[in-house]
Amino acid sequence: AEGSITVGSKVKLAPGETNEGCLNLPGDVGTVIANDGSDVPYNVRGPRGDTGWFSAAGRLVLVSEDDQDRPPVGGLVCLTPGYERVGDAAGGPLKPGQTGKLVEDDGSAKPFKVKVGAQEWWYQAEALMAVSSSEAGDSDASESSDSDDDDDDAKIDKLKRYLVDHPDSAEVVQPCCQALAALASTEENRVAVAAEGGIELVVKVMAANGSSAGVQEEGCGLLGKLASGAENRVLMAVKGGIDAVLNAMGAHGSSAVVQEKGCEALKFLSLNAENRTLVVAKGGIALVVKAMGANGSSAEVQAQGCEALGNLALSKEIRVLVAAKGGIDAVVNAMGAHRSSVEVQEAGCEALKFLALHAENRVTMAPKGIGVVVNAMGAHGSSEGVQRQ
Repeated sequence: AEGSITVGSKVKLAPGETNEGCLNLPGDVGTVIANDGSDVPYNVRGPRGDTGWFSAAGRLVLVSEDDQDRPPVGGLVCLTPGYERVGDAAGGPLKPGQTGKLVEDDGSAKPFKVKVGAQEWWYQAEALMAVSSSEAGDSDASESSDSDDDDDDAKIDKLKRYLVDHPDSAEVVQPCCQALAALASTEENRVAVAAEGGIELVVKVMAANGSSAGVQEEGCGLLGKLASGAENRVLMAVKGGIDAVLNAMGAHGSSAVVQEKGCEALKFLSLNAENRTLVVAKGGIALVVKAMGANGSSAEVQAQGCEALGNLALSKEIRVLVAAKGGIDAVVNAMGAHRSSVEVQEAGCEALKFLALHAENRVTMAPKGIGVVVNAMGAHGSSEGVQRQ
């Protein structure tokens, strides 16, 4: 009850109240730090450190320590950052940037049944967070996949506003970048995300959260998605996207996911000739080779690394540089370590194909390169991609 709120209480906005001030994002919980006894007595510190004053007229409700993050049955939920590492959440119908309706909480180890359109799925509590109806829009529309598709522009604008308002908050930036990357699966949406300073905004929030591997992971993933569009690749170089990716990879060498997403972004960026020159000038070849060497057991890093090196080798003057920096060895080692991976074998064969267009490289790769290519073709006879490369 509102009358029991004291200094130190955990509080959130009461149902029906409009999000504002320091409690302006879905699921925000604040702490009461002062009560001056006036008509607007409660000074609340929000989850991102900002503060605001609230009236005593039922605007706030208490939230217990145990239940402060538990979404209510009947309310809307979205995926949390890192949901893909929680049980089988990644296999469910709820996707980043979408909301679903929580229809049941049975208190078990996997307590939440969520409805998304006509589908239902049980989720562990760690995979979900509450979303207020004012943030998600009409709940019927949120449950419909068709309505979600129709409202992409509004979602993109809202997520970009979050980044503008909270550039230094990793807990806001990471899921926003993740949701924007999910939305950037179409060319129309990629243009919308990049428009009106979108690329600069992503670069800015990545720089502001340089120590957060999660932000760098999602930021590189988003930049990679944007760079899969030809027009955006050119903008990336001008707006600092290449630097953002290389800085992320350099700062988080121990994170396989950052390295994977970084290599993937460089793969798309390097489809542009001018970008290839910039990536090389800024030390990109060495970073990709280092990523592959440090994450030899990750087929994902190896596949993306091979593709990045292959695309860099599209420029004839860069092919010899890739070899000099250890790129040929990196590709051959990847193919040798991941013989059962079609993705690694296809990407490796393609990279060697472009590198072999340089005469000196052909001599360098012959002792081991011929063998791994022959092995790839023999082991993956049914793969058109491997056989073609």
